[in-house]
Order: sequence, then C-alpha cells, then structure tokens
Amino acid sequence: MKKVLVTGASGFLGHWVLRALKSAYPKLQIVTLSRQAKKQEAADRVLHADLSKWDAGLDETAIEQLKSEKFDLLLHMAGLYDLRVSLEDAFLHNVYGTHNALHLSELLKIPVFTHISTVAVTMGHGHTIDVRTADASIRRPEFHGKPTETDGKRPIAPDQEVRGPFPDHYATTKAEAEKLVRNWSGEFPKRKLILRPGIVVGDSKDGRILRIDGPYHAVDAFRRLRKVLDAWHGPLFLPGHSDRRIPLVPVDLAAQAITKLIGDFFASEDLTKSYYVAPSNGPTARELYTSALRHLGLDSDVKITSSIPDSIVKPVAEWIARLPREELEYVINLPELDFQSSDDTLGNDFYPSFSVLENTLWRGFDGYAQNR
Repeated sequence: MKKVLVTGASGFLGHWVLRALKSAYPKLQIVTLSRQAKKQEAADRVLHADLSKWDAGLDETAIEQLKSEKFDLLLHMAGLYDLRVSLEDAFLHNVYGTHNALHLSELLKIPVFTHISTVAVTMGHGHTIDVRTADASIRRPEFHGKPTETDGKRPIAPDQEVRGPFPDHYATTKAEAEKLVRNWSGEFPKRKLILRPGIVVGDSKDGRILRIDGPYHAVDAFRRLRKVLDAWHGPLFLPGHSDRRIPLVPVDLAAQAITKLIGDFFASEDLTKSYYVAPSNGPTARELYTSALRHLGLDSDVKITSSIPDSIVKPVAEWIARLPREELEYVINLPELDFQSSDDTLGNDFYPSFSVLENTLWRGFDGYAQNR
C-alpha cells in the first residue's frame, strides 16, 4: 500500500484516521478530496472536489493526473451525519456521493475500496425501502423496534444486510450506500472492505469532542433536571434494554482500528469483507445512565424499562429533558451486534472497558460544554 485517495478526511473521524494511517505507514502518500481544499494534517496533497457532482467535479486535466498516480486504495469516509436531515440531502451525500466515489474508483482503476459505514444500518425493521423515490412527502411507518428475524432473535453480523424501514433518513441512506458498494458491478474496484463504526465519542486520552452527540445528550438532559433529580428519592426509570450493550468507540481508537483492518484486508486475498468498528464490551444503558448521573454528583437507583411504548417515551423525553428523540432511538432500539470477526482480528483487549474511559469522556464533554 503506497498511495491512498481519501474522501471525508476533514471530518472528526477522518482527521484521526489520517493521523493513524501516517503513524502506521510513514511512507504512505495520502491525497484527499475535499470541498474546502484546505491543508489537512497528515495529507500530502488536498484536491478541491465535490462528491455530490459527477466525477467529483474534477476536470479532465485533474482526472488524467489522478489516473497517472496509480492509487492502491480509495478510502471513502465522506457523508452527511445528521439524524434530522432531509431525505433529499441525505440521499445526495450518502447515496449519490458513494456512487460517485465508486465511479471514481473505476475511472482511476483503483483496486481496493474501503467504505466507512455505520452501525445505524442495523436499525432496520425487516422490510425494503426504495430510496430512489427520494421524495420529501414520503412518510415512514412508525418504528417500534419489535424483534424481527434479523434484529431480535440473533446478533446482526457485520456482513448482514438489514432492510428498512429505518428510524431516520441518515440510517436509510447509509444502508443504501452499503448496498451500492456490495453490488457494484464494474471492473474496479476489485475488492471491497465495509467498516461500520459504532457511536463515536471523544478521544480516549483527553476526551476531546467537537459536538454534543450520542451519550453526551444524557449528561445535558440530567443537568437540566438537576433540581428534580435532587428531590427524587425513589428509583429512576429510564428507557433502554438491560441486556444490550451500546457500541461507544473513542475516535482515536476507531481510527486505529480502521487503519489496522485496512492493512489486514489489503494484505489478504478476500474480495469482500465487513467489520464493526466498536467494542463488544460497551456499556449497558443502565451503566451509561448511572455513569452520567455519577459524573454530576447524583446517586440515583437507575431502573431500565422497555415496557413503555416508544411513541410515549421519545416525545416526553424531548419535551421534559430536551433529549433528541432521534438520539434516544438508538439507545432504546439498537439491536444486538455480532462482534466476533472484529474481536478475532483486533483482539479482545483492543478497546478498554467503558469503566476505564468514562471519566475521561465526561471531562472532554465538560471542556466542550464550557466553551460552546
């Protein structure tokens, strides 16, 4: 692996992945495609490009130049992460953008394609959604997360395709993007690696984050309800599943895992491979809630319940605690995942336990919250 073309390197995860690649392969040449075209740490060159346009908006001269460079790998990390995004915007960036990245790989004859997906694609509910009818008037059926053949009776493996409907347009379009990668019929890329990062949180060393997201909303919500929680002396019933672990992954460890999995895949003879990029020993909902409360100095007896209908829990949580219902969906209904292939490749001790990380992650949240 001598030369890599990268999309999405300017994102939070992308920034860390570039650093991890350079650390693991100091002689690796990295060229990134970016709409900002600003100098990026660890990138040897940045080209102005836009994957929402055909040929990424590159002219003939740029295409010919890239062809001559003979890239070994196209690492596709670009996409739009927003659980409240419109279907049109999500489709443009996550589906059409992935199609254009695959087309670029074929145009430039790049043999290996790595697609950064997400665990959100496991949130399907046993049916098929055709997002080619990308219409703002589409209304998805109410999602209740009831057990199905794919998500309730056995853990979902990373190479398993889960069909919709999904709880949001982000998950819908990322699932469709995966289908594009798996079913691409061109001569190039010849080999495809699909990686599904878990819920990305702050750096494992200093907790640094760039936005309030995922589990950090819980701390925000409990902080707003501080007076109520101080006065409440009974058990605190909160939504979730007591037997499922939440796949939180620190951004730096996700980047190191992605780098390791790319290297292993590149050295293998596999044509297609998929992995989760998250620990199998993530916190349960109870452990996560208890940790967030403890960080705020609150000692509450947390009880996890899955008996209250989502249609009641989510609007009430958003109204009372301003806890985004889209975020809560993943705590309540994320299915059980099969991490065996990831653990076999990375090792069972690659990720530290949540108990080791929790104080660092909450400190990172505090630092961000004080300056936002």
